[in-house]
Amino acid sequence: MKHDNHKKLAGVWIDHSEALMVTTEDHKNHGEFAIREKIHASHHSSSGGEHRHHNAEQGELHHYLKAVAEKLKEFDEILLIGPGKSQEQLKNLMAADQHFSNKKISIESAERLTENQLNAHMKNHFQHLMHN
Repeated sequence: MKHDNHKKLAGVWIDHSEALMVTTEDHKNHGEFAIREKIHASHHSSSGGEHRHHNAEQGELHHYLKAVAEKLKEFDEILLIGPGKSQEQLKNLMAADQHFSNKKISIESAERLTENQLNAHMKNHFQHLMHN
């Protein structure tokens, strides 16, 4: 079992169009949190009926959530925040993936945050693990 000072920490603010991944520079519990990566969902318009359009949207959403989850595989503790259901959908996808079986994943609801607010929120959430 890893000691707390070796845990790799990450946070993600996510909605259905963008995910902002926040970590410390060494991805561990030293230093300041900052946005390290922005992941954008691809939204293609599809011709065809409403049912076909809905299926295309669901496929794109699944692909987007999988891309975000892929970036989080190396982390031990993860906080997912955002408006609506995006963070819950991502957590459910991660729960079905064996790579996340021994990881602590928390979710919270939050409207759009500025970069400074997001970084401060992550630092506050993980402060019990922080060793600056």
